[in-house]
Amino acid sequence: MAVVVQRRAAILAAAKICFTRTGFPATTIQDIAAEADISQGLLYRYFAGKRELIVALIEEYVAFVHAEVQRAPDLQAALQALFAETNEGAAGYGALLVQIMAEALRLPEVAEVVITADDAVVSALAAHVERAQQLDQAASQLPTAAVAEVAIALADGLALRAALKPERADDDALERVVTLLFDRLLAPS
Repeated sequence: MAVVVQRRAAILAAAKICFTRTGFPATTIQDIAAEADISQGLLYRYFAGKRELIVALIEEYVAFVHAEVQRAPDLQAALQALFAETNEGAAGYGALLVQIMAEALRLPEVAEVVITADDAVVSALAAHVERAQQLDQAASQLPTAAVAEVAIALADGLALRAALKPERADDDALERVVTLLFDRLLAPS
């Protein structure tokens, strides 16, 4: 079982490298197998094709971000986790974000995975906003899901920008602005 998990992880890592380097349409299964240093036949034992690899990459990344947001003890920590994970992931996933969204617009099965994954993160973050509102630590008039949507849109945008210009990923000024923005947005009135 451990070998299966390790092999799948190695194939996904190779796929992420290939997709980032040449994009979804130009990347072949042959490219991914070569990057993973395995045969195409072995790759097909773990994944049916490129579409399944794309879906697995989306699920893997969003599951990680969701877990980090969900396990945060409070709203501030949840927002920090969201922005930290999207920035840390920017090197691998931010570069794929545009391609993922394009695939989601083109392929209903990819759209379903993206929407389901996104809904899970929105829900986890909205629960933190609601808890903060109940404790009078956040503005009560703000719709919780809308706050979560805005936070995720900002995190996705910053991840994309960091992928285009990697030095942005560790920009302390951006982190301070995001913190100030949410502190003011959510300040109890």
